[in-house]
Amino acid sequence: MRLKDVKKLFIECFPDCSPTLERARDLREIRAVIMTRQILMAPRPAAGSKAPAQVPTGSFDFRLVSCGIDKISPIKLVRQVTNLGLKESKDLVDRCTAGPQTVMFSTDRARAEELARQFIGLGCTVEIAGSVVAA
Repeated sequence: MRLKDVKKLFIECFPDCSPTLERARDLREIRAVIMTRQILMAPRPAAGSKAPAQVPTGSFDFRLVSCGIDKISPIKLVRQVTNLGLKESKDLVDRCTAGPQTVMFSTDRARAEELARQFIGLGCTVEIAGSVVAA
C-alpha cells in the first residue's frame, strides 16, 4: 500500500482528523495522529468521582516458567489441564528449565488465575500474559 492509500483509509475511518491526516508526511505521523485522537477521545470519569478499576479482559496465555524439585505433581496437573499424554506432559515440564513453556493458549483471566493458584501450590513459577505471578 502506498502512503496516499493509507491516508485515504484513515481519513474514511476518522473523518474528524482529516485535515491533520492530509498533512502527514509518513506513517509515523499518521500513527501519532491516530494515537493522540484515541487518547483525547477516551472516556474520562466525572469530576470528583473515582475512576473505575481497570480489570484486564481478553485472552491470556498461561506459561510455566519453572518447577520446584518435585516434577511429578506438575506433570500430573499438566496432563489434567491440557489432556496431553504422559510423555508430552513430561517433556513440557522438562523444557520449562530452558525457558517458559506455554501450557494453555488464549484462556480467559479467571481460568488463567485458577491455573496459577494450582501450579503455585505445587511450588512452580508461572506467567500470565507476560507478567510474573509468583516466584
